[in-house]
Amino acid sequence: MKPETNSRAQHNGTRHVTPTEETNGLDTMSLSMDGANANATTPFGFSRHELVRLMVQSLQSLGYKHSALELETESGFQLESPAVTRFRECVLKGQWDEVEKLTGDLDLDPAHEISVKFLIREQKFLELLEARQIKSALIVLRSELTPLNHNMERVHTLTSAEDLRQRTNWDGVDGTSRQKLLSALQKFISPAVMVPENRLETMLKQAVELQIKNCFYHDNRNVSSSLYSDHTFEPLHTLQGHSDGVTCCAWSPNDKQLLTAGFDKTVMLWDVTTSAGDMIHSWQFPVRDVAVSSDGKTLIVMGGAIIRIISLEDMSETRLEETDSITAISLSKDGQHLLVSTTVKPASHPLYREIHLWNIAEHRIVRRYTGYKQGRFVIRSCFGGWDERFVVSGSEDSKVHIWHRDNANLIQSLDGHTQAVTMITWNPTNQTMFASASDDNTIRIWGTPEDAEDHALSENGASPMQ
Repeated sequence: MKPETNSRAQHNGTRHVTPTEETNGLDTMSLSMDGANANATTPFGFSRHELVRLMVQSLQSLGYKHSALELETESGFQLESPAVTRFRECVLKGQWDEVEKLTGDLDLDPAHEISVKFLIREQKFLELLEARQIKSALIVLRSELTPLNHNMERVHTLTSAEDLRQRTNWDGVDGTSRQKLLSALQKFISPAVMVPENRLETMLKQAVELQIKNCFYHDNRNVSSSLYSDHTFEPLHTLQGHSDGVTCCAWSPNDKQLLTAGFDKTVMLWDVTTSAGDMIHSWQFPVRDVAVSSDGKTLIVMGGAIIRIISLEDMSETRLEETDSITAISLSKDGQHLLVSTTVKPASHPLYREIHLWNIAEHRIVRRYTGYKQGRFVIRSCFGGWDERFVVSGSEDSKVHIWHRDNANLIQSLDGHTQAVTMITWNPTNQTMFASASDDNTIRIWGTPEDAEDHALSENGASPMQ
């Protein structure tokens, strides 16, 4: 019988490679064995050839060398040609003459050949310097690097290996410099020839980042995303119990409990650590505003002219009563004082209001702050400044009013808004900065000239930094 004349071997199903093919070894089809269709696609339309190569690379990077080899054998697709494998090995071993020879087999764009040679010879030069082979290093510099006439500014900086360590983070032969060089060279090689490093993981990372970017609710980069499912934010709990609209809520400092109140004249305390979101306790009375002490031990609820202070330790209740209706409350950080906005109205002005400072332990009003205006809007005030020395409130006259907490003197009324200012909040980390919200559709940030410089904002003095 005559011997087989086709190119198929009779074992392992591999294809014989002629010397001409071995020299190049970079044709896409040369990366597939007989029986493997490089043009086949997956059900999702991806190239089966490309996908398998990425899987092989990923298995290798994870340390599953045998599994990667088995996948190559079973699929008929190789991760890279022998020429690319040899090129990679020579770079990591520092065989620079061989590396330059192998670049001819990588089908480089002629426009990039000089850049590739420069990177290789630069590494060669630096390693010679590091080994204190000064004479050989100078020969490389003068006869190999300089004639390239490429990146001459860089050439002029090649004075010593130690200098380069500091300037370019070059960490020497024993560091990662050769691996970094390989990564730099790979940018000039077609990805079809030499698959970019960690390509599959890179695409997975990009897919997750895109899902996070398109998620309206994501606000934490530290949230890990599983590859098993798409990145989504869903409600942890749906708290059901109110029979009418919920008007206000407040978290406990340890974020384990939530206080809610609504038009059904019910206050509810929820445990949000359980899967069901269990209700811990409920109270029946009208509520317009709620607050929780910084230690999480006390609830403060307000409705009508009554303030209820509830201990979460024994559910005992203490009442503070105003003579007029209350519109809003604000609790000090130490939990000992409470700002209460009221509807006190002398005949002289129909919009006149008072803010009362209550000493909770003593059950009495210790200061009264006057001068702001409130009619049909709820105006919220707050403590602020160093050691909460100030009381700040909005007003329906479009001003921001600041009082000294201890003596109740009106320090300043700030202009800037054009309509009612309904909300003030003090910066928790900057004692000289606060924000005001207004019905003129703006939020203004107020502070010192130094704050304006720090925030690259233009206004100065007591003006708002917009």
